[in-house]
Amino acid sequence: MARILVEMTDDSLNREVGNPSVYQKSSCFRQRQIRWLQSLVSCDRNCSIDEFEAADAESVGTAYRSARIPFERVWMADVRKE
Repeated sequence: MARILVEMTDDSLNREVGNPSVYQKSSCFRQRQIRWLQSLVSCDRNCSIDEFEAADAESVGTAYRSARIPFERVWMADVRKE
């Protein structure tokens, strides 16, 4: 599985951002075996990044569209730590 990041800005943010139950309860995410890991939300709530574990970025984008959750960009990331 890969790490997938989803970016949202003030135009696409909604009150459900950062609420894991939105992703865990949605069949759009469960059917594609997408697991929510965390959400990073700016203090002014104008932008956020959701982090998932999934097969690929395309399946996450498809799940967002199917669930009618707006987003800016979806991309695959490498995790690098010390």
